Amino acid sequence: MYMNKPNLFIIGAPKCATTSMYHYLKNHNDVFVPEIKEQHFFSLPMVKDTYYDVYFAKNENDYLRNYDDAKNKKIIADISPSYLYYKESADKIIKFNTKSKIIVILRDPIERAISHYLMDLRIGYVNKPFFHYLKDKNTLYYKEYVGNSLYYENVKYYKELFKDNLLVISFKELKNNPELIMNDVFDFLDIERIKINFSTKYNFYSRAKSPIIYYLRKLHLFNFIYKYIPENLKCKIKTLLFNTVEEKPSFNEEKDFLQKIFEEDSKKLEKLLNKKLW
Repeated sequence: MYMNKPNLFIIGAPKCATTSMYHYLKNHNDVFVPEIKEQHFFSLPMVKDTYYDVYFAKNENDYLRNYDDAKNKKIIADISPSYLYYKESADKIIKFNTKSKIIVILRDPIERAISHYLMDLRIGYVNKPFFHYLKDKNTLYYKEYVGNSLYYENVKYYKELFKDNLLVISFKELKNNPELIMNDVFDFLDIERIKINFSTKYNFYSRAKSPIIYYLRKLHLFNFIYKYIPENLKCKIKTLLFNTVEEKPSFNEEKDFLQKIFEEDSKKLEKLLNKKLW
């Protein structure tokens, strides 16, 4: 019988600083985060419908083994962005632990979509211009870039289900004023406020140092091994294999196209949350 049940779920979205949040929380003595950041247990089997080779626990015992070392921790966290996109995940989480707290991190949907594409380009999942992947609504690429930037319906569902146990913060807030936002997070979790070193950047626009890296990413064995690597080691590997690039492409045409898609969803979301997000 496992007693160390997660009671905090950070549910997204992808490319919205969930990795930074993982490391910030890891510094706190009252918080446990597993070595493998993203568990995806409560988004099975839906999360399998992707071109990513993601780690996921096969059953509840397998899932809870990741939390064996969480003894005496007040907050036990599962940081899986995929949970945001499935109402079934919300239902499973509240059934699993009725006292669960939810943190949602959201980013300007256009910037999020671009960042997602650039990540896929960097690691070799795509090799065509961004606009190519925005033309066909029936592809997995469209789902990742556009579908994952439409937040309103699922945030609304989580808000109705978890009520005061849900905190929504924006990527912009976290980036511009991390100390203030992390204090809000600590207060929400009812744990002591602590000082955090915010100077380390955990995600940045980069390019591979060698074309061989793109080849390796296409190998099933490489992907199988990589998904089991602890988050701290992944950060070191990224630094070794990729160069930081300061100037990003402009994507002006794509931004105009996406603005029309996301505008209504963003308006409804801001009205729901009664706050300006981006």
